[in-house]
Amino acid sequence: MTRAVLQRSRNFVRSGVTGVEVLTFDEFEGYDRVGAELRGTGELADGVSLVNLWDWLRASTPVADAAPDVTAFAPLGSDVPIVGRTRTRLAADGTTVLQVDHLRDDGSLLVSDRRDVDEPGIHGGRSVVLCDAAGRPAKSWGSIWGLYRFWLDALRAGEPAIMIVDSKTSARFMATYRRRDVLTVHVVHGSHLQGDERPFAPLRATRAETFQSLEKFDRVVVLSSRQRDDIRLLLGATPNVIVVPVSIDLPRAADARRARPMTSGIILSSLIARKRVDHAIEAVRGSGVTLDVYGTGVESSRLAELAQTTGGLVHLRGHDTQARSRLADHGFLALASVSEGLPLVLTEAMAAGCIPIAYDVPYGPADIITDRVDGLLVKSGDVSGLRDAIAWLGERSDRELRVMRRAARLTAEQYGGEAVTRRWLVELTAAWTEKVPPKPRRSLVTRARSRVRRTVRPLVARVRASH
Repeated sequence: MTRAVLQRSRNFVRSGVTGVEVLTFDEFEGYDRVGAELRGTGELADGVSLVNLWDWLRASTPVADAAPDVTAFAPLGSDVPIVGRTRTRLAADGTTVLQVDHLRDDGSLLVSDRRDVDEPGIHGGRSVVLCDAAGRPAKSWGSIWGLYRFWLDALRAGEPAIMIVDSKTSARFMATYRRRDVLTVHVVHGSHLQGDERPFAPLRATRAETFQSLEKFDRVVVLSSRQRDDIRLLLGATPNVIVVPVSIDLPRAADARRARPMTSGIILSSLIARKRVDHAIEAVRGSGVTLDVYGTGVESSRLAELAQTTGGLVHLRGHDTQARSRLADHGFLALASVSEGLPLVLTEAMAAGCIPIAYDVPYGPADIITDRVDGLLVKSGDVSGLRDAIAWLGERSDRELRVMRRAARLTAEQYGGEAVTRRWLVELTAAWTEKVPPKPRRSLVTRARSRVRRTVRPLVARVRASH
């Protein structure tokens, strides 16, 4: 998701959009370092700002309310150690957070966020107090969302804005941020359904609240037509749900034409259970086909043990910032996830001439791949089918492979940055016009009458004054 956000931001700047900011809400001490690293790699483009809530608050001086609510204001003392730039108080269980005090760089109190207001020591009720430079209460809210709304209003400083929300966690809050001159757009990067069945299945717990109130957003962007259609089947009329895919930076067309051994596969993935990397490892076992796996995650140790049982066919390469450049050296890419949104890695592989073999899961693979034309689709969870698809690809002639690589590249070009950004700008323009309709042009007669009034009234005034 982060890659998609930065990619879209770069594309906006390239198209001439100004004032692009990437906003973050979490308390993290190293944003300056992260920003510098992202700029160094080109991920964070010139013209794009990285703005964090807590860093912004530390750099500002709030205008105090007449009477902020301080009934539950009880800052933590020096007996509570400072970790990073916060002090934290836990419940008796040692894990439940009851209070977090955020500090300025000089150690003064910035925000006291207490979460045991209803009954001390028991999680329930909330008091969020923003303090001035001297640590005195300046503003207060009964929820953290009140602070968030204050921040967004302050950032805008009365100016119109378009706010695109990529985080499913932040989407819950942003559904409540309704302003006449702010367009709110939520981008759904993954499946809204549990498991790999569609279109009728329970909503994911992490998305249920937001999906039950999609109408609160001016637009909801999904990445594929199938997901949009399934949402309409499941939830009924949702005219604000539209389709805009994620974009990629297209490599040189020559990379897509490069011949490479079809006995060499690659995976670019987080090593987590939902990605089912073990299915791909099993699919190449005993086949003579090698598989390079790039990525890290909680499944790393288990998958490393599994890889060792393949006789050297599978290699876990870990994290590699240049992993995507390896696509042009491999014959195929394997994707065996339980679910997706519209995986960037598929279009990136196709752009580089690396033919994708993917489980047909919601959502993405079948929206991108035409089976046996520019890639291969396999029934979800079918390891034997995955093995057969790898073997089928290895049996193709050089000519057939050239045709498939050419077709894959043509498909990928539909997801290039320029093409996708045009779609974004068209959709945002339409949404803004719908929310803030332009003032109707007055008719010629009305404009003529107005000019007459502007001419006649001063004359009448001067005539009256002369008498």
